[in-house]
Amino acid sequence: MNIYTRKSGWKIFLFIFAVAIIIVTVWGTHNFLRKIAREEKAKIEIWANAISRKAHLVNYTKKLFDDLQEQERRSMKIWSEATKRFIETNDKDDIKFYTDIISGNDNIPVIVTNEEMEKTGGKNLSPYFDTITILTPELRDSFTSYEPIVVNYYANFNNYIYYQNSKIFVQLKHTLDDLVQSFLNEVVENSLSTPVMILDSSRTNIIAVGGNIDTSKINSPEKIKETLTQMSYSNEPIVVDMPGYGTSYIYYEDSLLLTELRYFPIILFIVIGLFLIISYIMFSISRKAEQNQVWAGMAKESAHQLGTPISSLLGWVEILKMKPESEMEATEMSKDIVRLQQVSERFSKIGSKPELTENDVNLLIKKAIAYMKRRSSNKINYEFTTNQDVIIHKINPLLLSWVFENLMKNSLDAMEGTGRISVSSNVADDVVTIDLSDSGKGIPKGKFKTIFNPGYSTKNRGWGLGLSLAKRIINQYHRGKLFVKSSSPEEGTVFRIILK
Repeated sequence: MNIYTRKSGWKIFLFIFAVAIIIVTVWGTHNFLRKIAREEKAKIEIWANAISRKAHLVNYTKKLFDDLQEQERRSMKIWSEATKRFIETNDKDDIKFYTDIISGNDNIPVIVTNEEMEKTGGKNLSPYFDTITILTPELRDSFTSYEPIVVNYYANFNNYIYYQNSKIFVQLKHTLDDLVQSFLNEVVENSLSTPVMILDSSRTNIIAVGGNIDTSKINSPEKIKETLTQMSYSNEPIVVDMPGYGTSYIYYEDSLLLTELRYFPIILFIVIGLFLIISYIMFSISRKAEQNQVWAGMAKESAHQLGTPISSLLGWVEILKMKPESEMEATEMSKDIVRLQQVSERFSKIGSKPELTENDVNLLIKKAIAYMKRRSSNKINYEFTTNQDVIIHKINPLLLSWVFENLMKNSLDAMEGTGRISVSSNVADDVVTIDLSDSGKGIPKGKFKTIFNPGYSTKNRGWGLGLSLAKRIINQYHRGKLFVKSSSPEEGTVFRIILK
């Protein structure tokens, strides 16, 4: 099996293996994160349920305070009515009854004034209000927020009873306020960092916000509406009766952690994919660099090894030339030795950066055709066309002629002893284009790039170096391009060289 066929098989296997790793990793991570997400969701639901229950507790407590306040107001009305009856009655039993009611008030502060707002009595007052004689409007507003109870004690004369909540009620009211504030803080500053918004009954006015909510999303009515829609899509709002606010709505969405966990498998997939891609690219670059060093080293070593026998052969040729009967053989051997020297020089230039000089490209093509013509079957026809007789370009003649010879050898192998080889050169916009076509059996489209890989060959005894060296000479040393322009079993193959 060809090395590149095996390589292609390994690539497919490694790709499938990498995809399997990604799928298993992402699937396992997804299941694990889904479990965490369920637990996180359960915590949020427990929190929401606890908030709802605490809201009911707060409202129940508020109702108790409202009942207590109403009871104190009724007690105050009874106390005022008892005071009025006490003034009006002469019955001793009634007097005792009313005095018991009046004296029974031992916790509600009361100030009694006449129509001129002069203080005529008081009970359960603080030292400050106990010493005043006139209840000015300012003192009245600081003492109570309730309307006074009017007591008509004689003809058109009235007394006014001002009262305030009892000390017990005031203390309990502070407790209720603390409880309400604690409830708001617990909703806003929740331990789950859940984004929360509390709105009034109109769903337009924000009472409080908390969690990791972005304030830039709630700085306008339109953005508030959009944010509420998003929150409603995640979770149904909790409806509570907030003390001081009436019916309110608690909107909340999944915590930042839960939101991030949803995108984690996608991020993991991208990271693993990028890692595999970058690893493959780096490995390919490293392999190609190592491959280039190996080929360059082999070329240098080949040139070095050829140097010694060539020098020896040159000496033997000179000895043969001294003998008249061997002069013709010596001359032919000299031609082959010159060819060997050329090959050795080519290999030496492959291992180092060659020098480029201005030469006629068409002349090199003609020489390469003449060289291959002498070494191929008479059934092979050679053709050469050009749009310019002389094409001067900066090239290395030794290496570029080697490229032409390698391409022609490849065409000869494809035609199996009979056919046609055509070479055309054209110049347009400072670009030299050389096309070499044959009438051979063609190259499969999937192999257009593979044939240039070192070691690839369709021949049993082929080394697979000719096209690889040709591409290296054109692409790296001459900064050009060598590729298969087209190929088919009926029309053969066309190689194109572009030199800028």
